[in-house]
Order: sequence, then C-alpha cells, then structure tokens
Amino acid sequence: MRRLALAGIGIVRLSEILVGPDMREGRLRPLLTDCNHAEAEPISVVYPHRRFLSPRVRVFVDFLVEQFAHPPWELSAPEQA
Repeated sequence: MRRLALAGIGIVRLSEILVGPDMREGRLRPLLTDCNHAEAEPISVVYPHRRFLSPRVRVFVDFLVEQFAHPPWELSAPEQA
C-alpha cells in the first residue's frame, strides 16, 4: 500500500511507523486530517509468565520500553544524528 501511495495511485491510511519518513521528506502528505484523529497504536511484547522469564528477555523488554518511549517515526520527534 505504501508503494502504491508513493506511486500516486491512491490514498492510504497507514501508521506513521511506515510512512513517517516519507512524510518528513515530502514524498507523501497527510490528507483528511480533520477526519483522522490520532489514535494510539499499541505495541505489544509477548513473553512467558514472569516466573519463567529469563534475564535476557527482561533486558530486551526494558530496552523496547526505553526505545519506544519516544517513537522515532513520529513526525514531531527530533531528528536523530
């Protein structure tokens, strides 16, 4: 769907995680913004019960929480060097 939008073939509704860079670079632009209310899109991590949680998984989950606290795909996010 993203490729079709970039080719100018139609209008799509996709998450900013997929089209944020295209919007920042001007390849795509938001439409119908008065009808499209921002909705939080949850990101889930599925892992075994804490009783069986390995230290590696705990560290990885902590890493994900830290990384997605300020999603890099959001348009308002500062550019990373």
